[in-house]
Amino acid sequence: MLLEFRVENFLSFKDETVLNMLASTSIKKDDLADSLISISNLNVLSSVAIFGANASGKSNFLEAFKFMKDFVENSADKNKFGKPIDIECFKLSEETENEPSTFEITFVVPSNDLPYAKNENTIFRYGFQVDKEKVKREWLFARFTAQESKLFTRDEADLYFNEKFKEGRQIHKTLGKIDAKALFLSMIGSIKGKEAPITKHIMEWFLYFRSITSIAKYRDTSITASMIDYGETPIRKTIIKALAYADIGIEDMKVHIKTVKSDELPSEVLEYMKSMAEGKEISKEIELSTLKTTHSKYNSKLDKVGKVLFDFEKEESEGTKRFFSIIGPVILTLMNGLVLFIDEIDARLHPGLV
Repeated sequence: MLLEFRVENFLSFKDETVLNMLASTSIKKDDLADSLISISNLNVLSSVAIFGANASGKSNFLEAFKFMKDFVENSADKNKFGKPIDIECFKLSEETENEPSTFEITFVVPSNDLPYAKNENTIFRYGFQVDKEKVKREWLFARFTAQESKLFTRDEADLYFNEKFKEGRQIHKTLGKIDAKALFLSMIGSIKGKEAPITKHIMEWFLYFRSITSIAKYRDTSITASMIDYGETPIRKTIIKALAYADIGIEDMKVHIKTVKSDELPSEVLEYMKSMAEGKEISKEIELSTLKTTHSKYNSKLDKVGKVLFDFEKEESEGTKRFFSIIGPVILTLMNGLVLFIDEIDARLHPGLV
């Protein structure tokens, strides 16, 4: 569960900007019973909304989170070795143009098999400073008990380890010199994987992050479509129920799959797929899903007299498509405890649905 995210000197953010998910101490739990989760003696908001004018940085805040996630997961990738770090600092001030960007996140995970944990949940605080040439600083703290413990700190090539962070000391001893452009945490994760008892919990938490960007060139309905493609499952019924609740006239949906050769696709679709593949080769044969929606047909007396199939892409409204693309990830988030960012959630949606 996300508690706090901090970013400084990145894109449109010159000064430190903080998203804090903790409820104010002046708020009683009964006042926001449906919006608060009590965990580790903290009242945490289950959702927040960020408001602001155009060009005020709302989308860039999401980009900051996405950069941190990508850098944690991939900075130790051998394919990135020697390449400049793809970071953009705040460009409108001479004070910051040569300074590193800073990212820090605080979150809660179930303790499960975490060593040293005395409570049901453990709070981690992890962050780093980075410019295009190197990781300048990196730090990891954990609250296994009521008191926070420093697990490791990094000042460029210099590392300090707490005795509790044995996996880090072992990797540093094995490697000797660490890659200046990679996060030490990422190096541990890539080498030891799930055998690193503390690092694995942090790396896995970043996998829980999802985002929906409204300004993407193509609407991504694939997640929701895949969730309704397996018979009468509870999750499929939940989606159909959500569509009915939205009062957009859809009573049922079917997914039809057909296989086409990738070179038969329009060039702009291929370019989009390549960008999403992040350098990986695209298959020569692509499975395309076609969605069909079921609507009721009525006579002059408004009695139901039959059913009609609509082609989802050609015949449904832009608002319906937008709602459909969002509802699957939302349900997955609620069922599995993920973290979901939705950029411009109100785009093409009725205020009531928002």
